[in-house]
Amino acid sequence: MPPDEAARLLTTVASDDDATVARVELMRGRIAFVRHRDGDGPAFMLSAARRLAATDPRRSRDCYLDAVEMALVVGRASGVMDMVVEAARSAPAVPGPPDLLDALVRLAAEGHRAASRPVREAVAASPLWTERPALAGMLAVELWDVGTHGVITDWVLARARETGSPLMLRLGLGMAAASAVHVGDFSAATSAIAEEEAVADAIGVAPLGYPRLHLAAMRGRAAEARTMIGTFTAEAAASGTGQTIANAHWAAAVLANGLADYPAALTAAREATRHGDLFVTAIALPELVEAAARSGDHETAEAALTSLTERTEGSGTPWALGGSAPTPARWSPVTRPTIARRSTTWRRPASPRTWPGHTCSTGNGCAARAGDGTRAPGCAPPASGCRTSA
Repeated sequence: MPPDEAARLLTTVASDDDATVARVELMRGRIAFVRHRDGDGPAFMLSAARRLAATDPRRSRDCYLDAVEMALVVGRASGVMDMVVEAARSAPAVPGPPDLLDALVRLAAEGHRAASRPVREAVAASPLWTERPALAGMLAVELWDVGTHGVITDWVLARARETGSPLMLRLGLGMAAASAVHVGDFSAATSAIAEEEAVADAIGVAPLGYPRLHLAAMRGRAAEARTMIGTFTAEAAASGTGQTIANAHWAAAVLANGLADYPAALTAAREATRHGDLFVTAIALPELVEAAARSGDHETAEAALTSLTERTEGSGTPWALGGSAPTPARWSPVTRPTIARRSTTWRRPASPRTWPGHTCSTGNGCAARAGDGTRAPGCAPPASGCRTSA
């Protein structure tokens, strides 16, 4: 049955029984999730969670996690996480050790240093991948754990091809494309995007937007990227998808930093990090640090670096430690002593990816930023349209 018809039939169910209404809301939430651009899914799951709290607390907690995942996937995470955390604080306890919901509550209340370990333990457990692969993948990025994100992506793709699920296949291809973009493998990203678009066309839905947005921004082709960012922002604004708009702001910040338009990058990066959304804030904070420092806004640079350092030190992965390592060319004499005290050693990520301040050529002619503002050894000269910073 088509999702629209199933949703219409569910609106005809009338009942005063909380358990029955909760089941209907669960189904409506899942249908909204399948339709992807339907932003009502998280609201249905939150309502079901509240109704189930007294009679089925474990299932209620699962609904809260479903609401977070749906909000992230359809781009409505802004505000949903706060609602989930607030409700979960008073949710009935369940037997057993702290679960992912407990870890997310701790993350919101105490920050990354306190919560990184319990979140990481939950993400590392394969049951989370099988039940909520999108949430697992995004939390891996939040923890700056590129290795775990890659393992989850491989599992999602393998499972999708085994089962023939177009929904899971599109999810896995989107994750694979985004990962490829951020390690500089634009050919692999383009291939994954093309396959996802073909699957979307075959089942009659719109293709995923964020992998194309990330690719356009990182390629640094100004005209192409700006057109895509504008279209993406307009569509997100019309549908009210707040986190999707944050993705567009991140892309604008990446593009502007790469083109040395630091005031524009600063404005965009501030918007990308304003709500503190999972996933987007993690990848946008380095852009905010660079844009603010190069614009002479030392107060904003320090505040962004403090937030970035809390996240990366709580994670401890090579990507995290490389992401917050010092790049002397970025700092004025006012900020440089603080940066030097915080970190003195570059840490190269375990995977062949880019990292702030020292990004080698990715094979498309793009040069890289070295710590002293020059190209890193062995990098190619800048090519037209490439992302590079002086």
